[in-house]
Amino acid sequence: MAYRHDMHPQHIGLVGLALLIVLLFVGALVWGSWRSGLLAVRPDDFAMRLPAAPTLPRAPTPNPQPAPLPKPGPGVER
Repeated sequence: MAYRHDMHPQHIGLVGLALLIVLLFVGALVWGSWRSGLLAVRPDDFAMRLPAAPTLPRAPTPNPQPAPLPKPGPGVER
């Protein structure tokens, strides 16, 4: 059976202290970012704008003149 590492009371205090330091550091980073304007919330960021409606591709306008008939080649009787 594998050896289990039990947590001793003195280690629990160190883990709690390290967790508290990390949380305070993250809090200081968030607070500093907020104060510097990096996390500023502007009202126009949340404005609900609908995207522009998609447009259908425009087909070229048909030529009103009919296509010319091909001329018969040599050796073709009329």
